Amino acid sequence: MPIRFAVFYFVVRRFGVFRRVWVFTQAFDFCLGLLTLFTAPGVTRAINSLTRSLCQWPNVTISRHPLGGRQFNCQSTELGHVHSNGVVDIRLTASEQADVLARGLAQRHHIAPKSTWVTFLIEKHDDVSEAMVLFAIPFDRVTAQPRGPSEVPSEEYIA
Repeated sequence: MPIRFAVFYFVVRRFGVFRRVWVFTQAFDFCLGLLTLFTAPGVTRAINSLTRSLCQWPNVTISRHPLGGRQFNCQSTELGHVHSNGVVDIRLTASEQADVLARGLAQRHHIAPKSTWVTFLIEKHDDVSEAMVLFAIPFDRVTAQPRGPSEVPSEEYIA
């Protein structure tokens, strides 16, 4: 496992209680970004490429994610976010998640496996296109015309 993921998982699991402290999460993500830049500069370029591509989609905006990283929103709804080490979290409904997991496109969320979120790891520039496919799922749902009752994604930290 690359060091940027090992450090991320260690800190998140051991010090997850600090996720409510905005300064801590932003500082930690900044440090992850530096670690990634020095140990895997191609991943940093891939994250920047992903960001540029997603921001070209209609009505997609970017903001700081409360837990660090870049959050992508469409019509005031979070589609997902990418941490500075290449961990991508995508907000899905239960049926979308089941399909993504069955096709092996991502894994259950790294911290909240009972939620409907999924996690994808960017390890090389080629992974950007796979991440774009995953981001397209909530984007299509959010931008689709309403057709009656629909599923709602769970919050990220449902245990």
